[in-house]
Amino acid sequence: MTEPEHPQDAGRYARPHRPLPLPSPGLSWAAHDADPAARRERAYATAVAVLQAGKQDAALAADLVRLDETLGLDALRELWAEPEDDGLPAALWSLYLLRAWLVRQSSEAARIYAAGRGHVPVPDAVAGVPDRPAPGDLAALGDSILSTALRGDPPGAMDRAAAVHRVIACGRFAVSPSEQAQESRLAEGNLRAAARLETAAEAWRAGGTLER
Repeated sequence: MTEPEHPQDAGRYARPHRPLPLPSPGLSWAAHDADPAARRERAYATAVAVLQAGKQDAALAADLVRLDETLGLDALRELWAEPEDDGLPAALWSLYLLRAWLVRQSSEAARIYAAGRGHVPVPDAVAGVPDRPAPGDLAALGDSILSTALRGDPPGAMDRAAAVHRVIACGRFAVSPSEQAQESRLAEGNLRAAARLETAAEAWRAGGTLER
């Protein structure tokens, strides 16, 4: 799912704001994060910084929606993804990973979403997406979900992303028999992602944030 990065876009972050504590495109922090506690601290600090920056500046939020493109998915995975973690960094990583798939594989996403749409009630969280969406509809949905998080409603974005994962899971289960084994495995992953996002949204609403 990796796409070529766009280093030329890095200049879009050169605004008169306090710099975000994020790596430059292509920079690996793995060597600096051998200490699990330090890695966790860095993950939370950067995740909180991204959300706060987006909430305070609408123009910057529009740029941060595309962080998976400007920094690259590998950098975000290294920074935020932790197995079996329901905390804020992992939840934000899940939102960016979903956005990347909806944008980069929009035709596949539209096909699977349409297959699942008839098998599960679609909640208000994803209302507005047509029953038979065009690829652009799913790409726009990915942007919209992240915009929701960056403009001040992270739990709302998590709920929306979870709803999309559940529709996609139903769509994968409905594919042709020749693809069933692979799609079933992917569907299980969608359901796990949905459950973690729902847990994260509940925790945020209970405490106002996601504690370390």
